[in-house]
Amino acid sequence: MLAHEREHIRSGDQVVKLLGFLLLCLHWFDPLVWLAYALLCRDIELACDERVVRGMAAGERADYSQALLNLSRPRRFVSACPLAFGEAPVKGRVKSVLSYKKPAVWLVALAVVVCVGAAVCFLTDPKAAAEDTNEDEDENENVQITAQLGENFPTQVLYYAVNYTVQQVEMMSWLEIERAEITDLACYAETEGPEGGMLLLFKLGARYKLAEPENVMPAGGMLIEDGWLIRPDSGGDRYMLLLRDGEDWHYIGVVTEQTVSELGGDYEAAMLELYGRAFAGVSWTSNLAVSSRYGIEFMFDFDFDWTRIEAGCDEGWLQRFPEKSLSQSLEAGQELSWTPDTDTAAATIIFTVYDGETARYIGSISIARTAQPSEIENTYTARLNCPGLSMTAKGRNMGAVISPAS
Repeated sequence: MLAHEREHIRSGDQVVKLLGFLLLCLHWFDPLVWLAYALLCRDIELACDERVVRGMAAGERADYSQALLNLSRPRRFVSACPLAFGEAPVKGRVKSVLSYKKPAVWLVALAVVVCVGAAVCFLTDPKAAAEDTNEDEDENENVQITAQLGENFPTQVLYYAVNYTVQQVEMMSWLEIERAEITDLACYAETEGPEGGMLLLFKLGARYKLAEPENVMPAGGMLIEDGWLIRPDSGGDRYMLLLRDGEDWHYIGVVTEQTVSELGGDYEAAMLELYGRAFAGVSWTSNLAVSSRYGIEFMFDFDFDWTRIEAGCDEGWLQRFPEKSLSQSLEAGQELSWTPDTDTAAATIIFTVYDGETARYIGSISIARTAQPSEIENTYTARLNCPGLSMTAKGRNMGAVISPAS
């Protein structure tokens, strides 16, 4: 008896059993944990018996078994979760002691392999693996944005330029971009706005450092030089249109070099066309307390032939409610879905519509809150800024249709 109890102490069984008991307290509602704890108590006693009788002769094992029988007592009640030792069934322990044989080396090795295999299987969580994948997909969120500019710019101008560059990085997450640089922010044209203020068009030059440029196959008008992506698609250079009203600046949208060329190289005409489209909007009300998707999200249906749309936003979310993401990749037939937070006052969605590998349309959707009936209900107006496309409402709170402009 003393040898048995000393072996418990030497092996630290009192600590193991206490930890098992604490786990049982935490997971008292799970019948499998109750079963696991009962088997743990049995295995602790059987293992202790084996260690004690390992060096005993057959006669000594018989005496040990007799001691177990003499110290056993009839059970008049069920001991649900004892912390004391010696509670395992005596009949099984006696059989184990009398039939004890030193396990073969190959059997021990096999047991170790089985335990390790089981541990790997049960400790591998598919959900955790999915989270790791999402972390890999979101690596571009931490891309450093720098500006290599030779002159000072108003803070708001630089803010809009950085914000647009960040969204471009989000839309190109599959390229594994290490960092981005704004290389040019020159004012190319300015004119009076139709409703006051000054319209200014800034060339937005940027390049993107690729982590593994050798694994990127240029397509859709991409241009890669010395590991830098300097043209993401066939649209060419980007020009950012801002409205300056006194000391305030307002973002209108982005026009591409391709659009300017289609207008005969007239930057002022491109500015006025973009401004006109930006202020023809569609309104809807979002209420996060309703159950209908059309009452929470706002869907933009691109009603023409296309193969893929890459989109990103700076506020709110693009994935379908309740999933949340700042970017969304659409396949043909899907709608672009935007959901605000309760405190979203304004947002910009930047999108590129592909026809095969060619970037057919590059534009943005400016969203602004125009009314707030309650803390969870907001009325928004969306304005499309994309040369060659126009936007009309489907119906009250039913989304918008984006189609080629007549």
